[in-house]
Amino acid sequence: GPCDGHQADGAVEIGDVDRGLARAFRAEDQRQLVWDGGFVEGDAVDGREGPAFEALGFQGGDDICAGSGLREGEGEGGSGGDADGFAVERIAAGFIQQDGVSAEGVSAYRGEVTPAMVAAMDQGVATVTALARQAGAAFSFHNAGVGRPTGNIRVEDAMSPDEFDDAVKVGVDAVENIDADLLVFGEVGIGNTTPAAAVTAAVLGGHPGDWVGPGTGVQGEALANKRRVVDDAVARVGDVAPLEALRRLGGRELAAMAGATVAARHRGIPVLLDGFIATAAVVPLHLACPGALDHVWAGHGSAEPGHEWQLDAIGKEPLLTLDLRLGEGSGAVIAIPIVQAACAAVVEVATFEEFGLA
Repeated sequence: GPCDGHQADGAVEIGDVDRGLARAFRAEDQRQLVWDGGFVEGDAVDGREGPAFEALGFQGGDDICAGSGLREGEGEGGSGGDADGFAVERIAAGFIQQDGVSAEGVSAYRGEVTPAMVAAMDQGVATVTALARQAGAAFSFHNAGVGRPTGNIRVEDAMSPDEFDDAVKVGVDAVENIDADLLVFGEVGIGNTTPAAAVTAAVLGGHPGDWVGPGTGVQGEALANKRRVVDDAVARVGDVAPLEALRRLGGRELAAMAGATVAARHRGIPVLLDGFIATAAVVPLHLACPGALDHVWAGHGSAEPGHEWQLDAIGKEPLLTLDLRLGEGSGAVIAIPIVQAACAAVVEVATFEEFGLA
């Protein structure tokens, strides 16, 4: 793949996944994670922290790690769960927007499909709403930009610095006061595998077109055109810092998912990652500050070819591989019962020592 030979610095070995997941939900293991420093690295976004990041308590500094990076502080952190038993409140959140690059013919569907998908979610008849009900998860969706398409990344930046701040704040606000032990972030937006591929290519390298997959099912000349669009977009931006790549090439829903993921880390709430687009949203965080995704697990491996390479780059193994590429957070929602089972097996099952057999 495009990352052959690439070793992601700072990739973390999870070790015993079941035990690690269980610990993440136990109240006595919950600690507030405090971000020490600003979110904007170098001169990205004019070298300033926007209001979205101030909402997370980012205090000055021009580097996402601010020297020491994330540190464990005092405080209760997330909602934690019940240390004496097993209780997990699951929340699935969808971030929705329209991408200007869809005008380039990169999708099998017109941009007008996005508002129709919003209506399906609102009525509870979308795929992710049905799956969330099955998993016992609450679902909410957040408008990151329907009716306000991003710029066509082939010829212009997706978002201005202020627009980027606003989009990130959508994600931060979605998580800031939420009561949950596990979060899943998904997205809806016709054409958004194109900016996802562009962001990934700009951050991880390789030939940009190699990150491009069929998305909604484009083939032949349509797929070749999609690759050309991504090639042109990445060449236009050039070599930029990871978060600047997200601003200039990503969609508002990607920025919102990045903000939500950082907000979840700040509150000590684990996140189950969805597919190619959701992973593209957090790859810049990993490259900007290795270890920033220590609270994230990959819910599933998408059929979109670039997803496997993304997960390799950030050091994550998917819990499920079902060849899905629907989006909406659906694959990660399907993985929720796996997390529940892992936690129950560790937290609720007696040990040999408790039975005097050790």
